[in-house]
Amino acid sequence: AELLVEGEAADTAISVLRQTLGELAIHEPSVRMLSTLLENKRAFAELCSLFESQGDLLSRAEPERASVVLLRAVDLADRELKDPGRAARSFKKIVDLDPSAENLDRFASLLERAEQHEEEAVVLERLVETAGASPNVDVRSNDDLSLRLATAYGKAGQVERAREQLE
Repeated sequence: AELLVEGEAADTAISVLRQTLGELAIHEPSVRMLSTLLENKRAFAELCSLFESQGDLLSRAEPERASVVLLRAVDLADRELKDPGRAARSFKKIVDLDPSAENLDRFASLLERAEQHEEEAVVLERLVETAGASPNVDVRSNDDLSLRLATAYGKAGQVERAREQLE
């Protein structure tokens, strides 16, 4: 693949690298080279898919590395593809690996931008529980969380729950 890149046959190199990953699944040098080629081509949807699949493969054996790779997919989906729904789906995998208050907060924000308000409310409920269980957690104030949760309930059509949350 390196020879193909040097010979400016990027499309062929991409094909060879995909074939390599099809056979080996996780091969760091191939992933690195393929991601560079896809980024240079501005093939962000394909690059996002690469990071999503690599994150899935790494999640069992190396959850920390999986989170880093999945975060790259989230950033691509959000910034380059302008697809908050896809970003949220990838970020859910990060939350599954590490349900920290910071991750729950970012996940809820992505869900809100993706207009997935019922799921946003569920995540905000988890965030309220997490923040309540750990007073040193660096999250927004309880009033802010309550308002966000009430808003999510309201947008999800759960007006009574929104009202209760505001009381």
